[in-house]
This record gives sequence, structure tokens and C-alpha cells, in this order.
Amino acid sequence: MDPSTLKYYHVDEFESKPFLNTYFSLEGDKELLNDGLVNFTTYLHKEFAKGNIKRDMLIEISPGPVIFTLLPVCNYFKEIILLKFNDHSINEMKKWINGNAAFDWSHASKIIKDLEGNCDELQEKEDVLRTNIKDVLKCDLSKENLTDPIILPKADCIITAWVLEMVSKDKDAYCNNLRKIYSLLKPGGHLVMICDINVSFLKIGEHNFHILTYDEEFPKKTLKDLGFKIESYEVYEKTSSTTDIDYEKVMCLTALKKF
Repeated sequence: MDPSTLKYYHVDEFESKPFLNTYFSLEGDKELLNDGLVNFTTYLHKEFAKGNIKRDMLIEISPGPVIFTLLPVCNYFKEIILLKFNDHSINEMKKWINGNAAFDWSHASKIIKDLEGNCDELQEKEDVLRTNIKDVLKCDLSKENLTDPIILPKADCIITAWVLEMVSKDKDAYCNNLRKIYSLLKPGGHLVMICDINVSFLKIGEHNFHILTYDEEFPKKTLKDLGFKIESYEVYEKTSSTTDIDYEKVMCLTALKKF
């Protein structure tokens, strides 16, 4: 595919409805849903169950109005801040917080309930998350302080889902963007991420969007060079036959900021 024809998530028009329906809906490709949502949800549940991650403030950075990354961890944090790269995603996320979103995340809530062995109402999990989200802010990669003019307190944990490769034109940009995210984290804090390995594009509606291509060693080396200690990671082979995205593997990773 010609890279010049690809759109960029943070600068071009982005439609959340086809994005959510294709990659996170029960009506879509079940294997694709398992490769991403189910694997990362399960990974997050296991990581936080270990009790090693500090639990006061969380920053979450993901594409679109995605909440499944937060459902396994929302009970752990007093304060959750969401960073989004475009106004559409911010507006759609605020609609969900206010109970006005059209997309149904109950299947993600049920996965968490099953993992936790909790028989309470599914809606309770989402209500806890709505209460603990304190703000949804615009994230601007062109600035050293990503939330300028707002200065955020350092976070105990940052969760990122696929977004670095979507907004980074090349590997140098990826390293620079990760460095800026690193600056939002306390020493002793954790970064938990999911990324696709050897992927070059994803399709949203009728449009093809850029994703930076790299192997599984690249993010690990970049994190180590920044001063992270990788505490755990899991790699899952692709099971989906979808042509909407061309990844080979999915990797989930947890890293400690040493200094």
C-alpha cells in the first residue's frame, strides 16, 4: 500500500462508529475482538492482581472513545485522566461519561466480571469508571507538554493502547513521542501498553490509516533506552483472518520507570 495515501489518526477525519464496530463489537470479527480486546483485558486483570502497580492516579491514552482498557483497572485508581488526540474522540468520550453514547460495551464489562468472579450488575462496573474519570484532555504531540497549557501531576500508571504507532510517522517520532509520555509518569510508576507487531495500516470505514511498522524488539529496546525496566510481556499470534488490519502479532507489556 502506498504510504502517501494513508491518513493519520490525530490529524485527519476520524469516525468512531466504524472504528468501534469493526474492532471492538460482538457483531464484528470474533477472532479480531479476541486478539485485541480480550487479550489485553485479561492481561490487565492479571497485571493489576499482582499488586505491584501504585494506584492513585492513572493516565490512559488510546484511539477513539475506547473504554475497555479502563474497565479492568477502574476500581484501583482514585483519579483517571484520559488523553485524546482529536476533538471528535473527546466529544464522544464525554458522551459516554454522561451516559449518551450509542456503542454498547457490556460485552467488555462481562469479560471483567467473569475474570473477577463478580456476579454484580454489569452496569455497576461502567458506573464506577464514569465516577473515577476526572477529565478528558486534548493531547498535542507538537508540544513538549502534551496537555499544554494544563500541567498534569505525575501519574502512578499510564496505559497506552495502539496509539503511539498510529500517531508516529517514523521510529524517531515514536521514540520522541514515547519520551514525552515518559515525562508524565512518576519515578517508580508503570507503563502498560498493547501494540501490534509488523502492521502497516488499519482500515476505518472507507479510509486506510497509517500505523508504524516495527518488530517486537523495537518497543522493548526503546523503553529500556528511556530508563524503563520491562517487568513482563506477552505476545499473541494473530488468529483473525481480517483484511482491515495487517498485523502479525499482538504484544502486551508492563514496564517500570526506574528514575
